[in-house]
This record gives sequence, C-alpha cells and structure tokens, in this order.
Amino acid sequence: MSLETPVASHEPTHKLTDAEKAMHKLAAELKKTGQVALNAAVSTYLLEQTEKLNVLAAVYNVKVKRIEDMVNSQTHYKKSRAPTLQNAIVHFLAKKVNSYLPVGSRKTLAELKDDEENLIIELIEYRALKKTGVRATNKAAS
Repeated sequence: MSLETPVASHEPTHKLTDAEKAMHKLAAELKKTGQVALNAAVSTYLLEQTEKLNVLAAVYNVKVKRIEDMVNSQTHYKKSRAPTLQNAIVHFLAKKVNSYLPVGSRKTLAELKDDEENLIIELIEYRALKKTGVRATNKAAS
C-alpha cells in the first residue's frame, strides 16, 4: 500500500479535424442566433408590458409605479437593525427597574452602564420572543 498521492495524468490534446472545427463553428453560430432571438423576444415582451401598464394607469388614473408594484407583488422587508446599547438600556429600564419605581425616582442611563452586555442579550431574547410569539392575525406578525 503506497502513501503517495496519485498524480492526474495529463493526456496531450489532439488537434481538431476540419470536420470538428466546422461542427464547433456551426454550434457556436446556432447558439448565437438563438441568443439574439431570445433577446429580441424578451425586449418585445417588455415593450408590450410597458404599453399595457401605461394603458392601465391611464384607465384607472393611478401611477405606473403602483401597477408595477401590484404586478410584481414582491414583498420588501425592512432590514432589521441590530440592538444597540441605548435600546437595551431603555428596554431594561421600562421592564425591570422602573416598572415598580415612582415617576420621580427612575434610574438614569449612567447608573446602568455596568450591565451593558447583559442588557443587549436580554433585548435580543425579548425581540426573538416578540417575533415568534403567538399572534391573533397574520397582519400583526408583519
């Protein structure tokens, strides 16, 4: 049993014959003409679609952009922002510390600087719970 790694053999390439060259050239031309035909068909389709959208916009007295949004119907979600220390501190104050304190004696943000990492972790857990928690409707989930 040999521990040497097998070396891939490099076989010399043979020269193409005239028939093979002609066949490759014909295949390339067919591919090129097919691509040109496809490009023409797609541009025709897009032109017709634009014309129909303009007609619909004129008939229903709305902007073309609104109809395009309805036709494409892709949902664009906002990117979620990472929790910041400020959000974590405000959340912590509202939920834990200040919920039982009277209005005049609430803690300041400077008093909570020592728990920065714990506050962010708590906020992440709270947001995850809010995101996956039970809701009455689908609209409340968005």
